[in-house]
Amino acid sequence: MASASLSDTAEMITCQGVQFPPDPAIITPRVATKLRRQTYEGMEVHGLGRMSLEDVPILELGAGIGFVSSFLMGPLRAGPVTCVEANPALCGYIAQVHRANGLTAPHPINAVCLSDSAEMPESRTLPFHITDPFWSSTLGNPGKYPHETVQVPTRRLSDVIAESGAAMIVCDIEGAETEVFTEVEFGPVERVYLELHTRRYGGEGILRVFNAFSKYGFFYDQSLSQGGGVLFRRLPRRKRRLMGL
Repeated sequence: MASASLSDTAEMITCQGVQFPPDPAIITPRVATKLRRQTYEGMEVHGLGRMSLEDVPILELGAGIGFVSSFLMGPLRAGPVTCVEANPALCGYIAQVHRANGLTAPHPINAVCLSDSAEMPESRTLPFHITDPFWSSTLGNPGKYPHETVQVPTRRLSDVIAESGAAMIVCDIEGAETEVFTEVEFGPVERVYLELHTRRYGGEGILRVFNAFSKYGFFYDQSLSQGGGVLFRRLPRRKRRLMGL
């Protein structure tokens, strides 16, 4: 993994109203530059910033350094936000970011979420590839990126949704979205905002994602989607019944 001198990242950095404590193992010079330029997670900031999310309970899959969850609970006044992050090295830092911003949230869950149809491994863990940069970490092939592989606990997404009480899911899981939503008990979830990763799975993967959501009565909301940031909104229950969904 890339290293950085403490002098490069020693000060608190503020991005879009969210403060980040220094940690040279995570806030590397590359990450720090994006934060200072206010461009980190720019697509998510733009997309989520257009939505009315005050007091909406949210489940975030792929929480990274805690930026999106803090942006949701801080400037957008959403919450609570339950964070799931597969990279164990990031979970403690996410909690640190929440504390630094005076935010109250459940401790991040270190897990890989699986669909109800996925076979649960006997070990209850799966290999996860932590890459440099960390935002390309993945269950799949890490490709050209330098990486280390760790075993990460697995959870059923349906169980995590039920425990969180989320009305919305925000998701950036580097390609695993083609599998995790195939069989899910969405419960109270009415919106899913996710980042597509066409470079990882091509047109066939896009079809799998859209077909999975269509099966549960979610439609593509063009008005609040842009580029790879896609919002799926669920039809009202009555309309889903009429359509046999």
